[in-house]
Amino acid sequence: MTGHDRGPGPPECQPWLRISPWLPLVMPTAHSLAAPGKGACLNNLGCTYWKTGQRADAARYYEQALVIARHTGNRHGEAIALSNLAEAYHHLGRLGAALDCYARSLDIVRETSDLRGEGQTLHQFAAAQQAAGQHPQAEETYRQAQAVFRRAGDQHGEAEALRDAGDLLHHLGRPSAAHASWQQALAAFEELSDPQADELRARLRT
Repeated sequence: MTGHDRGPGPPECQPWLRISPWLPLVMPTAHSLAAPGKGACLNNLGCTYWKTGQRADAARYYEQALVIARHTGNRHGEAIALSNLAEAYHHLGRLGAALDCYARSLDIVRETSDLRGEGQTLHQFAAAQQAAGQHPQAEETYRQAQAVFRRAGDQHGEAEALRDAGDLLHHLGRPSAAHASWQQALAAFEELSDPQADELRARLRT
């Protein structure tokens, strides 16, 4: 379960990007499917609309996917729909709704012991808290994300959470703490041969 703006997005969304010109033809088929298939199809339609910049339409399909996931008791599908919906709300300026969706998604991924999903949700949750001006909460949530990614063995996720925490600390006027966080992120990105290391080196020179 990944956020829309972190990397290429959910893997299940990628084939759907190729059908975007035919979305008007696909939608009636999606609505005719049985509930489990319909929920996945609606979520993927939401992904496609998201990737083509149609955020309000994406949110509408995620909302429908969420209803079906709840109706069928699909907790994994519910967590994905909530996380995707939260990010859509975030970008639409509906921060209160986004925070609520992230909190509910977090409860589910913790319930299902999905460590990687928990780390990703915490990371996105922290970004929404930061956007909402909830800086102490965001700082703590970034810390939680780093710890969960570490437990999950996800070095890339941990590095990105460290980088973004550093950005927050820099914004808050705490340059020493920001540089310490960026240094940790840089070490991980260098170990992974990730091109984001170049960007962090530039930040550390400022």
